[in-house]
Amino acid sequence: MSDEIKHDPELVARLTFDPARMPERDAEGYADHPDLCLLYREPLESEEHSQYMTDDGMIFDLDLLAAAGFVWKTVRLEDDDAGLFEAYFDFEGDGLAVAGWHPTPPAEGAELVSVYDTEDGPAAIFLLRDAFKERAP
Repeated sequence: MSDEIKHDPELVARLTFDPARMPERDAEGYADHPDLCLLYREPLESEEHSQYMTDDGMIFDLDLLAAAGFVWKTVRLEDDDAGLFEAYFDFEGDGLAVAGWHPTPPAEGAELVSVYDTEDGPAAIFLLRDAFKERAP
């Protein structure tokens, strides 16, 4: 039996994360790409599956994301812009600080797919195309 995780090919094909479908950030600076909802999962007991859990308990299936040829990268406001991070907490989570944040892509070609809030302050999710997956037959 193979250790490789099998995913529904139709679901994998739907995970395009087309940048044209990324909504505008709201007045407070938050937004989520609509394809993210395809990655939501119930918690898995097995450590063989790669998962990412947000502070509010949402689980994202990173194996499914990898099957679609993407790599997930998180950028936190605290690490990206210390001044805005201080302003965010000075004003008790004031959305204006987030609206003024333009998250720095972690690599060339990274696409922003979410700006969201955590207990530790705002964060952004970027996706990168897995170069190996693009070249694989």
